[in-house]
Amino acid sequence: EKLYFQAKQIKNKFVSFVKLWKWKKAIISSVDTDLYLNKLDSFKNKYKIKLLENNTIYTFRLSDLVNYWIESLKNSQGLFSKPILLKNPHTNLDMSINNLYNIYFKLLNTGFNIPTIIINFFYSNMNLETFSYNYYHLLKNNTIITFIDSNLIYEQWEQLLNMLHDFRKDIDYITFSSNVTYRIKNKV
Repeated sequence: EKLYFQAKQIKNKFVSFVKLWKWKKAIISSVDTDLYLNKLDSFKNKYKIKLLENNTIYTFRLSDLVNYWIESLKNSQGLFSKPILLKNPHTNLDMSINNLYNIYFKLLNTGFNIPTIIINFFYSNMNLETFSYNYYHLLKNNTIITFIDSNLIYEQWEQLLNMLHDFRKDIDYITFSSNVTYRIKNKV
């Protein structure tokens, strides 16, 4: 038992040393503004986070990452929800899972109200497949609301015509004429 504890202690020190070495060897990103081009120096350290991605240290404003993360998890294509991983806004590469956890735990320390969708993603172990399966009903509801709120009347009209066609027997073959004005489409 004593030998195991000593070995574990040595391993932990080695891992800490490697982590420090990676941070010291990393390049510091030259970006000194948030995503709205405000200087990062004007924010308290409590609301900023430094992340090591691809041997580069990036500094982000937490609220920017949260907004972008929510947008990524609520991503949809038409009437299908398709959540995606948070991407680094500067490189457009997926954030590593360990940095997603770093962001989440930093959010806990700031006192922010963490959005439910991010909490749900955390409970899914930051796994998109598990998240999509476990929270399908919430994602689908969000997708429908997003689809309705979008101003794509022609796309909504097309989906409506498809539904009328699919349920034509149930509604006694009620349909619209082919030359409906934009105003009526919008109202319907």
